[in-house]
Amino acid sequence: MLGAIANGASNWSSDDHWVADAPAAVQAAAQEVLARTHETCRAGLAAALGTGRLFAEVAEATWGSAKVLNDRLLQNIAANTDAAFGAARSMAAAKSPEEVARLGTEFLQALLEAAGEQARELADLSARAAQHVLERTEAAVSSLLRAH
Repeated sequence: MLGAIANGASNWSSDDHWVADAPAAVQAAAQEVLARTHETCRAGLAAALGTGRLFAEVAEATWGSAKVLNDRLLQNIAANTDAAFGAARSMAAAKSPEEVARLGTEFLQALLEAAGEQARELADLSARAAQHVLERTEAAVSSLLRAH
């Protein structure tokens, strides 16, 4: 029987004539082990697929949140750059050094106020983005656990 097992090892799934020679209890045990092993492999593969989906969902949520933050940051940079060039044009057209100083001071005050507001807005967006990623991760993990 061992020779039959060794000879048929490469094609055991389709050539199980050697099992017919084994006592019924051994045959039943072998069939049960094969069935359980097959089911374990299926469950493992399903879990791996689910984990892959989980990572994809988390990556998608993270990318979406990063994109929102990056877009807002670039909008802020564009607005600040436009304001700086506007102030520079005003200062270039000023009639006196005092007017240049006043315009420069006004620009710096406005820029500091805008920077503070932009920082608060980015902090709020970051917190909401992190919360969104966390919620998506929790939902994906819960879904994966319910499936198994």
